[in-house]
Amino acid sequence: MHNQSAPGNGIWSRGMMAVTAAQFLSAFGDNALLFATLAVLKQQVYPAWSQPVLQMVFVAAYILFAPFVGQFADSVPKRPGDDGG
Repeated sequence: MHNQSAPGNGIWSRGMMAVTAAQFLSAFGDNALLFATLAVLKQQVYPAWSQPVLQMVFVAAYILFAPFVGQFADSVPKRPGDDGG
C-alpha cells in the first residue's frame, strides 16, 4: 500500500511544527528557571534537603495551576477584535 500523505499535511505540517517548537521552548524555559533557581539557592548555602523539596514544589505548581492558567489563556482574546471564546 502506498502512503497518500501530501507534504504539509499531518504531523509534519507547518502548524504542527510551530506548536512543537513552542512547546519545546516553553519546557526548556521552565527547566532553565528551575535549574537557575536551584543553583542560586545552593550558592546561598541552603541545606542539602532543600533541593528535592524545591523540585517537588516546582512540579506541584505546574500540576496544580496548569488547568486554571490554560482556561484563562483560552478566555483572553489573542488579537484585537477577537471575542476570546
